[in-house]
Amino acid sequence: MVHLILTLIFSAQFSFAQEFSRGILHQIDTTRIARKGNIMIQYRDVSVESIELKLNYEFEFRFMMMRRSEKGMTTQEIPADFKEEQGYIDLERDGIYEDDKVRLTHLGRTDWRSYYDCHVIHVFPKSRRANWEAEFTYCPDLPEIGIGKVEFSATNIPIIGNYSLTSQYRRQR
Repeated sequence: MVHLILTLIFSAQFSFAQEFSRGILHQIDTTRIARKGNIMIQYRDVSVESIELKLNYEFEFRFMMMRRSEKGMTTQEIPADFKEEQGYIDLERDGIYEDDKVRLTHLGRTDWRSYYDCHVIHVFPKSRRANWEAEFTYCPDLPEIGIGKVEFSATNIPIIGNYSLTSQYRRQR
C-alpha cells in the first residue's frame, strides 16, 4: 500500500515534465542590420500553474563590413492560463500580471494581417540573466501557442549593443 502511494505521488510530480510542443515558426523582418533569420516558439507544461516558453533563434547581422550569425535559445516561465485566450482576456481586465519570474502587461488589442482582435502584451523577464524584453501579439486563431508577431528587444549584443527586431508567423506547409 505504501509502495503504491509513493508511486502515485512520484508519477504525479513528473507528469508535467513533457517535451516542448511542435512550435510556431517566425521569420525575422529584414532591417538595415538584421538580414535574415527565424525564431521557433514552443511551450511545455511545467506544472498545473505554469508553462515554459522557449524561443530558439537564428539570424544573421550585417554591421558595417562585418557579417555575424547569432544562434541561441531563451526560455521564460509564464502562467498556464496563457495557453488559451482566456488568460489574455483576464490580463486585459487586470492590466498587469506580476510574479517573481515575469511581468506581463496588456497593451490593448489590434488587428494583425487577416486576424482580428489580437491581444498585444509586453513581456518583461525578471531574471538577472535575461537581457531581453518583448511584445507578443497573440491571435487565438493561430496554431499552437498563437503568437503571430514578436517585437524582440535585446541588450548587450556583442559589437552591435542594444537592438530590436520583429518576427512574424510564417505558415508551415
